[in-house]
Amino acid sequence: MEKEDDEEVKKKINSTIVGMAQSELVQTHGEAASQILQAFNGVRYDSEGNDLGHLGRSLKDISKYKVNPEYSNQNIKQQSGFSAELIKEARDNKEAILNNKDIRTRTTDGIGQTNNQKYDHVKVDSSGNVVENSGSQMKFYGVDKNGRYKVIDKIVTDESWDRYDGQIDIPSEQYSGALEYADKSLKKQANVLREKGQIAKAEKLEEQAKKYDEAKKRIRKSNVSSDEAIEARCNPKKFVAEEIIKDSHNAGLEAAKGALILSGSISVAQNIY
Repeated sequence: MEKEDDEEVKKKINSTIVGMAQSELVQTHGEAASQILQAFNGVRYDSEGNDLGHLGRSLKDISKYKVNPEYSNQNIKQQSGFSAELIKEARDNKEAILNNKDIRTRTTDGIGQTNNQKYDHVKVDSSGNVVENSGSQMKFYGVDKNGRYKVIDKIVTDESWDRYDGQIDIPSEQYSGALEYADKSLKKQANVLREKGQIAKAEKLEEQAKKYDEAKKRIRKSNVSSDEAIEARCNPKKFVAEEIIKDSHNAGLEAAKGALILSGSISVAQNIY
């Protein structure tokens, strides 16, 4: 009888510990998943439900922006850039929560810096203070019919872009192509010109080549694609629902994996004891 009681106690201990771990997992994944809902509604809360304040846009608001019928595609693409900023913020913070990190991403207009000319995003600590040198810009430009990446050309030729001293986030699907575009064979062309004695032209190309090399260092692969940004602009409810479903699925997998690991660990500990 005593042996049976011991077995029953072990089962209860197992259930209690696994249940506690699952509860923490649900809390963590719930907070992580809520980030995209907050982006939709235009609010920001911490893990304890305290209102952090948000002064910027929401996915819901952006979906209601006016569109000129004659330039609808152009307008939608431009406005989707605002949606991309909010998706990046939500996804950055989701990852931070899942990895138990205190640093959060905020849009500059969300913290009241509406006219910030340098950054679209900054990192903030647990007290809400902006982390030094954490600012970044987001540019969701397209690729023209000739395969030219506008963001690369802008970095190289537009002096006004020199004010962006942080990383420049571009659509995830464009990153590898942008690197290839920036890695032009200008140096080879310059060498050919040098061999022909056209030194001035060669030096000009070499100078351009340096700028393209610098452009490669300044761009960063965003965690948002152009298609996702457009979907969030045109149908934010559908986009948010899809994000929540993916997060719920991942949480379920983690819960199952965690239960197996915990149960196994408890069993080994009890056997050793």
